[in-house]
Amino acid sequence: MPGMNEVETTRQVRARGGPLVVLLTTSEEEKDMVEGVRAGAAGYLFKTAEVQEIVAALERMMQGERVFHWTVLRAPWGLRHSRGI
Repeated sequence: MPGMNEVETTRQVRARGGPLVVLLTTSEEEKDMVEGVRAGAAGYLFKTAEVQEIVAALERMMQGERVFHWTVLRAPWGLRHSRGI
């Protein structure tokens, strides 16, 4: 969406009842991970992922799973304790 970063776009899409969102990013900053998940992202993957890994993640998402790179899962704040997870 023009004029918005990926976190704000995710927030807006999810607030309007839009589709699930996977953030495909280069950022490994904990702050970005936290903001993305709290905005409603159902997945957080890195652009360095192999195509097969991304496709497999999207397929799992379509089955109702949330898909996060292990770096996100090991973040000290813990996804289990964030809102909406």
